[in-house]
Amino acid sequence: MIPEFIAEVQISYSSHVKAKDRLKVSGSGDAADAFRKIWPAYDHIEFSYMLMMNRQNQILGYHQLSKGGMTGAVVDVRVIFQVALKACATSIILAHYAKKIFMQSDVLNAFIYNGFTRKYFA
Repeated sequence: MIPEFIAEVQISYSSHVKAKDRLKVSGSGDAADAFRKIWPAYDHIEFSYMLMMNRQNQILGYHQLSKGGMTGAVVDVRVIFQVALKACATSIILAHYAKKIFMQSDVLNAFIYNGFTRKYFA
């Protein structure tokens, strides 16, 4: 018997895109094109998005992880995992836009490797 004071958690995901119509990510160019389609038109603030994919690398959906100001955007790693699990994603791609470092890919790569990958997947 479950006590009355314990809440039941329900998680749901629904898609209006048929499986045959989903975009497929075959490389970084495809991922970049997908992000460019969903990114907002403004470029004066920082923001982060994620793409969620199935085992065939078809995009299940996207989610805006953060929208910051002119100097930063905070991403909570718990939200990344929560959204990915909710969508039953088997892989994810994270993207962060900041005009001041947009052309400095070494800075972004260092952040991804040192700040996220090494901490959670090493």
